[in-house]
Amino acid sequence: MKEEIEKYFKRQFEKLIDEFEESSELGKGTPQEVSDFREFGFQKFIRRYFPYPYTITKGIIIDSFGSRSGSIDCLILNPNHPNLVDTEGKFSLILADGVDMAIEIKPDLSKKKELTTALDQIKKVKSLSRYKTPLFNVAEGKQEHVKKYSLKIPSFIFSINANATLEDTARNALDYYNNNNISVDDQFDFIVSIKQGIISNYKIPELSRASDKSLGIFVENWENYTLPAFLLKTCSVISSSPRLSAHILEYYLSGISPNAFVPIR
Repeated sequence: MKEEIEKYFKRQFEKLIDEFEESSELGKGTPQEVSDFREFGFQKFIRRYFPYPYTITKGIIIDSFGSRSGSIDCLILNPNHPNLVDTEGKFSLILADGVDMAIEIKPDLSKKKELTTALDQIKKVKSLSRYKTPLFNVAEGKQEHVKKYSLKIPSFIFSINANATLEDTARNALDYYNNNNISVDDQFDFIVSIKQGIISNYKIPELSRASDKSLGIFVENWENYTLPAFLLKTCSVISSSPRLSAHILEYYLSGISPNAFVPIR
């Protein structure tokens, strides 16, 4: 089974890289055209793993308290999100309580400006709050840290390239947060460099993959398994509505693990 999964995701990895490169060719006119083609290709990729009744779109998220994000490249909407579309079929209102996760796409995080822009976009998403926790069995006054965490939208930064080492990218992100006094609550959950691995920001012990359940930013070297590891993390976040069962992919990907696990903070 492991060999079959490895072959499948190797092909998917190559296709995804090809689509990103093709977007640069098809959108030669302006940077916005390149970005539009890249986002379309990535959304098409995500739809394979979150098919109908999920909705994959982009746009600005608003919450019930009046806050709003910037425009996010890829949003996975829960099936319970109302179909609030305009005459062109685009979502005119995207509600925080129906967003399962937000993914900001940046092709090259070795450029500090791109990293900073992505971190700022995620900060705006994290400023939003779901109206109530989507978790079952969170008793009043107990597990408050889990309840607080579940009110925020899980947020990813997805890239093709990062610094020569992911540790450098992680430290650049951490420096930016420290220099600007940005709280852990407003920070990214995962940064994915598809050719290298994943930077994970564990904020509650219940979701930490560290052996001692410690919190903070960790670099996970997944090598050839970065793509399935990314999908595994999208399956394991706290969605906007309670899940009755795990995502099917979790049953098949749960056995994979990173080759290295390096704490940064």
